Amino acid sequence: MKKSILRMFQNDSDTKNSRSFYATLLLSFFVVAIGSTLLLSICLTVGFFRSISSSTQNYNEQLLSQTNYSINQIDESADRLTASLLSNNRISAFLSLTQADSIVSIQASQEINKQLMILPYVDSIFLYNANLNLLYSSKNGFQQSPDLFDDSEIISRLDDPVFLNSYTGTPVPYYPDSDSASAQMLTYYVFDRYNHVDDRQNTIIINVNVSMLTDSINAMKELTSVTESNFILLDQDRHCLAGILNSPVKNEQDFIDSARKKFADSDTPKSSFLSVDGKTYFLTHTNQNVYGWHLLSCIPTATLFQDLLRTALLSSLILIGVLLICFIICRQLAHRLNEPVEMITHLISEPAAANTKTPAFETKEFQMISSTVTSLQDHNQKLRFMQQRNNYSLTQSFLNELVMNQHLDSPAFVKQKLKDLNLSYLNEEKLCIAVFKIDRYQQFFSEHNADELWAIRFSVVNIIEELASDDHRCNAFSRDDDKFVLLMACGQNMDLVDFEDKLLLLLQSIQNNIETYLHITVTAAYSTVLQKLDKLSVAYKNVESALRLKMKYGHNAIIDSYQMEEIPTDSFKLLYRPTSQLIDRLLNNQLESAWDAYERLTENLFYYDYNEITSTLIHLAYNIYERVSEKYPMLKDIFTEALKDFLADLGNAEISDDVQQMVHTFFETVCSCVEKMKQDPNQQTSALVAERVTQIIQEKYMDPALCLCSIAEEIGLSSNYTGHIFKQCTQKSVAQYLLELRMDKVAEYLQNTSLPLSKILEKVGLEKNNYFYTRFKNYFGMPLGEYRQKFQHNNE
Repeated sequence: MKKSILRMFQNDSDTKNSRSFYATLLLSFFVVAIGSTLLLSICLTVGFFRSISSSTQNYNEQLLSQTNYSINQIDESADRLTASLLSNNRISAFLSLTQADSIVSIQASQEINKQLMILPYVDSIFLYNANLNLLYSSKNGFQQSPDLFDDSEIISRLDDPVFLNSYTGTPVPYYPDSDSASAQMLTYYVFDRYNHVDDRQNTIIINVNVSMLTDSINAMKELTSVTESNFILLDQDRHCLAGILNSPVKNEQDFIDSARKKFADSDTPKSSFLSVDGKTYFLTHTNQNVYGWHLLSCIPTATLFQDLLRTALLSSLILIGVLLICFIICRQLAHRLNEPVEMITHLISEPAAANTKTPAFETKEFQMISSTVTSLQDHNQKLRFMQQRNNYSLTQSFLNELVMNQHLDSPAFVKQKLKDLNLSYLNEEKLCIAVFKIDRYQQFFSEHNADELWAIRFSVVNIIEELASDDHRCNAFSRDDDKFVLLMACGQNMDLVDFEDKLLLLLQSIQNNIETYLHITVTAAYSTVLQKLDKLSVAYKNVESALRLKMKYGHNAIIDSYQMEEIPTDSFKLLYRPTSQLIDRLLNNQLESAWDAYERLTENLFYYDYNEITSTLIHLAYNIYERVSEKYPMLKDIFTEALKDFLADLGNAEISDDVQQMVHTFFETVCSCVEKMKQDPNQQTSALVAERVTQIIQEKYMDPALCLCSIAEEIGLSSNYTGHIFKQCTQKSVAQYLLELRMDKVAEYLQNTSLPLSKILEKVGLEKNNYFYTRFKNYFGMPLGEYRQKFQHNNE
């Protein structure tokens, strides 16, 4: 910047032929300046006084506008904070509590603290749960009855039916005591009109510091001393909210009361004069804010009218002379200034093309103006591009909120916003919604970086919107990482059959283009025709659910709403006998035979919906896992990992072929582990010993004399070797396994019979003593009496 300024004053070869605009004006005014020195001096004096008066008035207007802006900003900030709190799951969970829950309360307080950290003007936030009559305060973090809180004036309105019915959203001033001249806080109440108990409603209370309204005035006051204006802020009931006195007064309270009374006595006050303690003030006001609050400005008349009368006569005398001289001067200068001004005007009104030269000017000043105008035009072009991108982002965000029903706006506001975004057709015409989902998204996600993913999603949206906009008014946007939504107007008098045929052709064209140019495939689903916009979110959820039918129809399919009706509504039953035969064949390492049994067992499974398919396969896998682990305990860890891998892969499965491949892999793992174990003599022998010990325990657990020694003697092995082999295979000792089995049998009798404890212990081979009660409590986590009472209550 310094170099550019210096170059303007260098007399090098480039500027020899140019003459400065300042020099041209200096020559034009030279003769006039000699004869009008005195006149100019007087005019400057008048202008000085006028500038003081003008700056004082402008300063007051700026303060008034700034305070009105602060009021509007408080309202907007309160609305955004309210929307953030209402949409927060943890806050909603606290307000929905029907019984005390410390975890939910702590989570809600954490969310409030997050909001308070970024909103310094918010003094505190209260949450009131009407079901529990419980109030949480961010001031002290306490949760207690409203009757125990100190802020009784704020809390008392919660059960005031008159206040509940009349409250319109305007903040209520809070005065710390009856003698306070100004309010301390502004309180917003957000009532849940749909959930209430008696006359109480779930409520969010937001307390905002009043100082936010006056900070801007105080800040501007510190920057200048050209005014002694006093400012008073009144609410719509003419109660004082805040006051800033910049001029000395005898009594602040009397001054505020006098100004408020003067203002209240007039029906439509615009401006008037106020006398307080022998001093006169010029009183003006404004209420151009969302709440209709009144801001009074009291300016001492001495500041405004000092020297006004003294200079009025002199100004009148020189006015005629100045007009005559200015007329002559302007006539002479008009011709000389007209040509460059016209050129600049032409340059501004008709921007030059990229290959057009900028007009040449004689003076450096106009050359600089021309360069500045050209630069501004370039910046404006970039700004328009950024505005277009911003409008695109706003449209995308609003449409996402619309289909997910996440907005809290009124129908009138939604209608206006649709109009502002040029989306009015969504509210005026019948609609159809189509959803596209990227096939094999996990693979697609792993093969591209973040920039590539964004570019592909952007390209998909453009392809959908470009093809659909040929015959329909429409909008396409990205919904999730792998989904895209198309909203399309159907027209008022269209034929449904003809429209659906054209829609199918359109969806096929979109799929073909995406596959051709982006080398990915998408599955599409579409809804029936919607009559009203408020059904849009429900239609989207139905179409999104229909996409899961790709499990049956495969990738790159087109699914309509009628195909959902073909899904069986009953539950798929896994027959016990075929399931048992399937597992037996897996245990015998008969993979092909087991697979044939599986295909017969699940022949009709993929006609059901996605949730039924996955739950059935999870149930089948868990049955296989239990049977295999029971027969081969030493392989339980391996089978556990195989089951975890299967369940994780099943969650990412999209079509039936993927599921079948996962099931086949799981079967291969089971058969492979069984085969390896059978080929290892040591593993096989140990498994047979452990299986035999388990069998004996299952058959004779009711014998009190059953122990490791008796079991070892029955199978013909030493007790040490038998115990070592059993623990190696099952990770439990014989005594531990026997005790757990007996305890489970005791629990079974307690739950299903009313037999006395002595009879139950006799049936399971245990003795009734104090040690049994201790072991029972350690095993089940509760005393015997409490356990029996719990299950008797459940049975009733």
